[in-house]
Amino acid sequence: MSEENKAVVKKAFDAINQGDAAHLTASVDPKLQKSFETAFHAAKAGFKDMKLELLDLIAEGDKVVARWAMRGTHTGEAPYGRLGTVTATNKPINVSGITILQIAGGKVINTWGETGELGGLRQLGLMDQYAKAMHVR
Repeated sequence: MSEENKAVVKKAFDAINQGDAAHLTASVDPKLQKSFETAFHAAKAGFKDMKLELLDLIAEGDKVVARWAMRGTHTGEAPYGRLGTVTATNKPINVSGITILQIAGGKVINTWGETGELGGLRQLGLMDQYAKAMHVR
């Protein structure tokens, strides 16, 4: 089962790298499809050259842990949480994260993760804007 679950995750990452929202959403449970599609389109709008690299995949039971790195150039406007729509900075970004994906019936049914988001904001020169949005002094 572990190898089959890893294959589901690999297919989802491949779909992201190929810019294929249909194959990405096909790899997730219907209840997650809208949120995955929204996140995919937002990321691709901001980082048209975005590439995800799977660094490690570890599977046990119904869960797969993916350690990954994302790189790209911020060339487009995209929504970014509390910052709202962020204008392109034309700066490169390289962030990493760890995502745990729960698999059932050959589809992702749940996810949890941590991303080096603050490092990404720093690379894009958006820390002051983020601090204002978060009401940090």
